[in-house]
Amino acid sequence: MTDLRDRDVLLEHELFTLFEELGLPVPRHRFLAPDAITGGGRLELTGLDGGRGVLKVVSERILHKTDLGGVAFLERVTEDSVRDAARGILDGLPAELRPSVRGLVLEEAIPFEPGLGRELLLGLRRSDAFGAVVTVGYVEAMAAATRGESTVLLGPGATPETRSLRLQRALFFRWAAGQVRGVPGLCGPEALEAELARWIDALARVRARVEALGRTVEELEINPLVWDPGRRAFTPVDALMRLGPPLPAPAPPFPLESLRRALRPERVAIVGASAKGQNVGRIILGCLLEGGFPPGDVVAIHPAAPSIDDVRCVRGLADLDGPVDLLVLAVAADAAPGVVEQALEARAVRGAVLLIPGGMGETEEGRGIERALRDLLARHPDAGRPALIGNNSLGFVSRPAAFDTLFIPREKLPRVEGGLENVALISQSGAFMITAMTKLDFLSPAFQISLGNQIDARVSHFVEALADEPGLTTYGLYVEGLRPGDGERLTTLVRRLTGGGRDVVVYKGGRSALGQQATLGHTASVAGDYRVFAELLADAGALVAGTFSDFLDLVRLSSTLDGRPVGRRVGLMSNAGYEAVGLADNHGSLRPARLTEATLERLRRLLEQAGLAALVTAKNPLDVTPMARDAVHIECMRAILDDPGVDVGVFGNVPLTAMVQSLPRGVSDHDVFDAPGGYASLTIELHRGAQKPFVVVIDGGRLYDAMADHIQRAGVPVFRSGDRAARLLSVYVESRIQRGSG
Repeated sequence: MTDLRDRDVLLEHELFTLFEELGLPVPRHRFLAPDAITGGGRLELTGLDGGRGVLKVVSERILHKTDLGGVAFLERVTEDSVRDAARGILDGLPAELRPSVRGLVLEEAIPFEPGLGRELLLGLRRSDAFGAVVTVGYVEAMAAATRGESTVLLGPGATPETRSLRLQRALFFRWAAGQVRGVPGLCGPEALEAELARWIDALARVRARVEALGRTVEELEINPLVWDPGRRAFTPVDALMRLGPPLPAPAPPFPLESLRRALRPERVAIVGASAKGQNVGRIILGCLLEGGFPPGDVVAIHPAAPSIDDVRCVRGLADLDGPVDLLVLAVAADAAPGVVEQALEARAVRGAVLLIPGGMGETEEGRGIERALRDLLARHPDAGRPALIGNNSLGFVSRPAAFDTLFIPREKLPRVEGGLENVALISQSGAFMITAMTKLDFLSPAFQISLGNQIDARVSHFVEALADEPGLTTYGLYVEGLRPGDGERLTTLVRRLTGGGRDVVVYKGGRSALGQQATLGHTASVAGDYRVFAELLADAGALVAGTFSDFLDLVRLSSTLDGRPVGRRVGLMSNAGYEAVGLADNHGSLRPARLTEATLERLRRLLEQAGLAALVTAKNPLDVTPMARDAVHIECMRAILDDPGVDVGVFGNVPLTAMVQSLPRGVSDHDVFDAPGGYASLTIELHRGAQKPFVVVIDGGRLYDAMADHIQRAGVPVFRSGDRAARLLSVYVESRIQRGSG
């Protein structure tokens, strides 16, 4: 394998030769040229004659050989049987394909036993976003029957620990290792893992060889890789490699320090604010001032007006008295390249240009505008250039800088003051971000970033720019598409963040064909392969949400539990029998804790003092019945949390009972949710002093929203149904444990 310039594929016998050079087992095989078969000379069959064999056609145009009759099985390899089989193969091919035949390959027939774990698919596929992704698992027919447990995906950054964990969890591994009852294994788990690791590592070595010769591996598939009982090893039976163009030259380094400066801007200029009436630019200027950004540090670019809303104007970028940290462009899309070019030429911006306008990339005209901007960046490759944020950005909020350009009226999107600030929301969709904020209204996120179409600054750049930001514990990402290489970078960053004890919650849009079409129409980004995205980021430690609601609730848990130690042993309590059952039915990987006798006795005394001993049995889950008053709830919760065998708690409250203070003011004068000594006040007090995390369920309709919101705003995670609380807490805890921060 020395010259790949004119090759699109490497065929089976060529790959077998390469595998042999790497010390891997392959079937004994011989390549037979066409003239050797049709001529009268002797065929070279040494080592294969007399045994069972397989004869296969060799052609770069015939990749699915069985479909065209290009494979023949020989019960006994002789010259006559090989010639007869070869004639049958060649005569049966369509006439237009016969000139492409390079010969045939004769292989020994591996005496493998078909079955689960005994024949696997091993592949390597190049993903633009994530790099070389390995697939190992069942061949197609078995994969269809086993659904999600059929294959394992591994990214280029997967650690040996991740690989080991993923393999050991897979059904095919358990089957092949003899860990399924009644099924004899091929070998022990350690030997099996070592054998698979040898082949997985070999794919990387093959890829390196191909890249050293100036090409890339688009796809390498060994299908099947079978267990050879004679060699006591996995051996390939069929293999194919598709080649791609050389790797592109490395892109110029992204100006990360410029982006960091822009996220904490000290001087800002805005282009596009009207002096006569309200437009997007004028609204953004108003948001800046209303959010507390100093008016003296803002400049408006306007050809005629001396000032707008008491903010000084200058005629053009060349008239600025020094560079700004952020230039906000609220102009028509077709005007953006000209303004950006002026900013680059005048060195007027040392941080970033925020591109508000849409219309770039979605249409042919818009694609031309996007190309013009990319050409400008290519002409200014220095690391000190400004970054471009957007286009189609809704703006961003930087609470540390008192900076707010979200051009949404405050009466429509109230800015919450005094909420938890330990969150950064980074979203390709501005609409997703602002609707999330209306539902997570106990948060005052330190950063809210609408990054738009990623013309320049990408998802991973924002994550990296904020990776060392003090006080952040939760990164919430909404991603629709990733640019080339960005998935691999993002995976590395997620692994770094979660390894340091922080949480990354991700929702990926565009996972279905229809969703990808909607994504393309919205952000002009490639949606990509959802399963690769989800599994590789989950392996790196991210909490990958399957629904919008799960995303919101995982952010809720992460921001409020705030890194407290977690474990699988859960204490469950409710004042309604159905909810206690629901908590027990949906605890997922959480295990109901075995309460100590001391805790059970403590609960019995509490129940007796409350007059409930005849109604309630002390146990886990605990049903305190609707007769339990506020203080009884809290003391039982405290007793459960104090038990040494409990790691986390899920405590439900159906607030319709007269024994719990739960109503809004105005509905009742005496039964009010925020009364001192009531459930809400006591729960908040318990949360502040508790060493262990817990979540609360307020299981009632809109009448009890005020009670739930009051508890949530104090930093206690609140759910509105017990089954959802238990399920999401299980997902959160399991992720923390798997990445070693539980």
